[in-house]
Amino acid sequence: MTGVQKVLTVLIVEVVLLGGAFGGGLYMEMQKRKAVEKQLAEVKKKATTDTESMTKTLAGSRARTQVLEAALGVIYQNYGMAFDRAVRTKALAGHMGLGPSVDTEIDDLMTLLTQQKPEAVSKLLALADKLEPTPLLTLPKGPPPVIDPRPAAPGATPATAPAPGVAVKPGTVVPTSPPPLAKSPPPADAATDRDFIEGRDALRAAKEALIAGGETAEVVKKLARAQVLLDESGYTEVDDEIGAAIKAAKSHDETKVRTSLEAALARLRAR
Repeated sequence: MTGVQKVLTVLIVEVVLLGGAFGGGLYMEMQKRKAVEKQLAEVKKKATTDTESMTKTLAGSRARTQVLEAALGVIYQNYGMAFDRAVRTKALAGHMGLGPSVDTEIDDLMTLLTQQKPEAVSKLLALADKLEPTPLLTLPKGPPPVIDPRPAAPGATPATAPAPGVAVKPGTVVPTSPPPLAKSPPPADAATDRDFIEGRDALRAAKEALIAGGETAEVVKKLARAQVLLDESGYTEVDDEIGAAIKAAKSHDETKVRTSLEAALARLRAR
């Protein structure tokens, strides 16, 4: 084999290897692209299915609302509104793809509405449940026991309603716990206010007796009465002034008696 042939052989081998590598890479890219396109198609299909399902659900809810409004129109004898709602319901049923059976039922209802027959109400309610089925409500077998929320007295048994199925004779009073006594606000201490007023009046009477030139024993007696009454009312802020006035009256110091009385009366006015 000559040198030229050897070179050609090497070149051919290299070209074949490069072509294989390129072809393999291209094949892998094509497979990846097909996988991505498949995933996109599945996602798009799911989105379309979800959109259609949501559209049907919304259309069913809207159609049920229209049918219930039509039933209200019949109840209130507004057959024009009821007929309009029936027409809208037929259009919504077409979007839901319910088929000709519902269309026939709606056509019959429209005929009843045109004739203004009240029996259309029951058929409208049945159609509403067909357009958007709702779960049935399960009611309890009997009423729940009535429990008094108020705190019961110590040792008392809380009252409850009669058990289901137990007959209660007419006129029988079901025992209940007595209502708690309302706490009335504490009354004003009238005696305290009266003692204060009488003590203040006694102090003023002592001042009048002092000005009128009354006897010392009379002035002292009025001052003592004023001090006792004011102390009984809880007002002891003028004990020092009244005590000084009594002491000054006993020592026949009229000026000091007058000064102490004025000080005591001034404090009472500022109260």
